[in-house]
Amino acid sequence: MKILNTIVVNLLLVLMPSSSFGCAVIVQSPTSVLPHNKLQEPPERGIPDGRKPFGTRGPCETSDRPFTPLLPLPNPEFSGNTLTERPTFWFYIPYSANRVHSGQFVLADATGNLFYGTNFTLPATPGFVSLKLPDSAPALSPNQPYRWEITLYCATETNRESDDLVSHTGWITRISNPNLVTQLSTVSSEERIKLYSDQHLWYDAANDFNQVTPASPDGIAVLQLLGLELLKDEAIAGPVTLLADN
Repeated sequence: MKILNTIVVNLLLVLMPSSSFGCAVIVQSPTSVLPHNKLQEPPERGIPDGRKPFGTRGPCETSDRPFTPLLPLPNPEFSGNTLTERPTFWFYIPYSANRVHSGQFVLADATGNLFYGTNFTLPATPGFVSLKLPDSAPALSPNQPYRWEITLYCATETNRESDDLVSHTGWITRISNPNLVTQLSTVSSEERIKLYSDQHLWYDAANDFNQVTPASPDGIAVLQLLGLELLKDEAIAGPVTLLADN
């Protein structure tokens, strides 16, 4: 795998959507970056329509089903809450590992500082893919928004490390509510779905796939909540493999 360049988080130079967190926050340029061998500089990007990913796409685009976060449709961007200090991010990825040579995940705080970043490889087969912040990553601070970006670098038969890519970006905020944590562990699945929706706990709703299958009644309820019921027959591919620093 090629040596990756220093990251400059250009994706942070935007306004955070006010509908997601109650007020608009202007994000500053970052003051800290990862080492030279860690991550690539994200591409200049706009906000794609709906679930269509940003990028050159190229050889990655072989499916009529979208590469998408397991989140409701963006308005204008993907966003939601979690109760977890080190949450799991879920994506539907329709590409097999031989079509994506590597991936990159970046999380930054609302002041523009790089909070966490990693490179990874995908599971062998397409499907629902998870990326959990490891125990070595810092915990999300309560009531603080963080911006994430996931980028997949496509591969071709003749060029394992082409410049083609697909990318999504969004926001996550951890809320601290011990009573809600207790409620979620004791209520019925129908009541749990309602709590997810009422509190915008989209990241935690997707994490139900750790216990259920997409085609089960509870799995279908989660997908319907997120507007992704067309994916009910897709498989859980598993977690990404995080790569050590080069």
